[in-house]
Amino acid sequence: MTTSGSDTARLTAELLALAGIDLDAGPDLRFEGPDVVLPSSYRVTEAAAALVGAVAVAIARLATVRSSTGSDGPPAAVTVDRIEACAAFQSERHFRLAEPPKLWDELSGHYETNDGHVQFHTNFAHHRLAMLAAIGCGDTANRAEVAAVVAERGRFEVEQAVSEGGGVAAALRTADEWAQHPHAAHVAGRAPLAVTALEGGSTAHQVRLESPPPSADRPLEGVRVLDLTRVIAGPVCARTLAAYGADVLRIGAAALPVVDALLPDTTLGKRFAHCDITTAEGRRTMLTLAADADVVVSGFRPGALAARGLDTDDLLGANPNLVVARLSAFGADGPWGGRRGFDSITQTATGVVATETAAFEADRPRPLPCQLLDHGSGYLLALGVAAALMGRHRRGGAHTVDVSLLTTRNWVASLGPADPRAGRPLSNADVAPYQHHRASPFGPLRHLRQPGLIDGIPARWDHGPSRPGADPAQW
Repeated sequence: MTTSGSDTARLTAELLALAGIDLDAGPDLRFEGPDVVLPSSYRVTEAAAALVGAVAVAIARLATVRSSTGSDGPPAAVTVDRIEACAAFQSERHFRLAEPPKLWDELSGHYETNDGHVQFHTNFAHHRLAMLAAIGCGDTANRAEVAAVVAERGRFEVEQAVSEGGGVAAALRTADEWAQHPHAAHVAGRAPLAVTALEGGSTAHQVRLESPPPSADRPLEGVRVLDLTRVIAGPVCARTLAAYGADVLRIGAAALPVVDALLPDTTLGKRFAHCDITTAEGRRTMLTLAADADVVVSGFRPGALAARGLDTDDLLGANPNLVVARLSAFGADGPWGGRRGFDSITQTATGVVATETAAFEADRPRPLPCQLLDHGSGYLLALGVAAALMGRHRRGGAHTVDVSLLTTRNWVASLGPADPRAGRPLSNADVAPYQHHRASPFGPLRHLRQPGLIDGIPARWDHGPSRPGADPAQW
């Protein structure tokens, strides 16, 4: 095994070790491009490149294990372009349609309080209505009216009221303030990725995946992925698996809201079906799909699927050789266990936004230059899935993969500070070499390709994005 870009390669090796994969066994790994791409006081470029590299290495190793020879020998090389990796971590900003999508609701964002700032996330209508009710505004209140109410109250008071009322809010904390929070202590020391092999299962389930073996440019050919996610982090995981050849079926429901503006980017290479799991028929359909799947990726809040009779044990009852990948915002236990959250909310609550704001001497709250916690968590999930599939192929049995936005944040913070004066925002010209054009149900689409080359071959999606409910709920 040889590497270039020693610091990023070392970080990649550490990520792979979390998944039980030894980089020293190969393949060769090379990083190209400038050491710093995006400006930040955090090591954003290194984190993005290492995560892309770790996933590509894991996929390459899995393909070799699945090959007809059964050899564990590595492929020739994995190459990661740092500019492409950083662009991919901004993918929702770089796709183009005839009409630009609106990514944020009018009421989302930061507001001044009488002692700092608070942030609301209102892209889902029910979160918007819950926030307005919690702060005492009417359903039709505009941003100015919300700002006037919030300005008279304290940031922690508003955070608590909105969160308890079913909305999504975060007080803007400094890193030191977050360090004093009980939940920060609860999750301290937790790894950003946990892959767990469970007892039971058998290798018999692998027959379908062993014949025929995957092709060189479709290393996950034959792998079926049930995608129960929304927004960015979970969809990025399943989209990544689709780019390497997995058959991904995303499941939603007519009553389950989505961020429409993200779909042209996050559903690339996927089919999209509706299945109402609030009904007995819908639950039976879901268990039938899980029985014939290899992977389930869930972005539901901890406990939400269990309330519908579809928790991990139920899924494994239908398929004892399943890989269940679970994503949460703040984890499943502890003072904030199961709490609603998104990338931007996690950044605000845990001191990331305050750190960036201070580093750039900004006059308003400044987040990271990309949704690093979302994309990073998506890549960590994909890394864990690849490792779990490798373990299942060799030994059989089920696996769980666990990632949270918070532990991803903690991992990024652990990398140490960066010089905010280095790097610059990516321009249209910077990302153009990595964009593809295709027709789509949303109109002519220009989107980024999947970053990371295996043996010089770029990953690709077999088809464009899908609209909700456009496909049948079947394999």
